[in-house]
Amino acid sequence: MVELVRNRYASAELVNLNFDDINLSRRKSGVTGKGNKVRSIPITDFLIKHFMEYADIRKSLKSIESPKLF
Repeated sequence: MVELVRNRYASAELVNLNFDDINLSRRKSGVTGKGNKVRSIPITDFLIKHFMEYADIRKSLKSIESPKLF
């Protein structure tokens, strides 16, 4: 979570971040900020690694079906 904030995500953007907002192949994520403006944020290698690990863990927890990342 700390790395996400360091990577220019605002806390409100993190709360509303969905798995579909993250494009690992393009190394970017789209976040909706103030005034419903969408902006693109680059994703570091560190974050890509941890997003992938987190996604694998979430898939194993069948009780979680929300599109929200957190």
